Amino acid sequence: MARCPKPGTRVKFSGTPAAVAFYMSGTFAASPKIDEGGTVTEFPTPRGKASCMPGPGGGMVYVDWDKSGSFGVFRNHLEFVKARKTSKPRRRR
Repeated sequence: MARCPKPGTRVKFSGTPAAVAFYMSGTFAASPKIDEGGTVTEFPTPRGKASCMPGPGGGMVYVDWDKSGSFGVFRNHLEFVKARKTSKPRRRR
């Protein structure tokens, strides 16, 4: 089983339109949009806080979406985004 992503990890929803429909809970606004970004977050469990839960499809990862709120999605519907390195401007001599 893959390790849980660390809280603060940036992700992108890479599901299909069918996957978007899977997460709908009565309103389209409650589901992540395709390519929407988010940040992995923690949720309380009986054993302490966790950022994911094991299960089929790689388990559920809990994400605070940029536009859709916070909820869990299957790991195979996520794409992990590499952090961009910021470079300092070069000084001229």
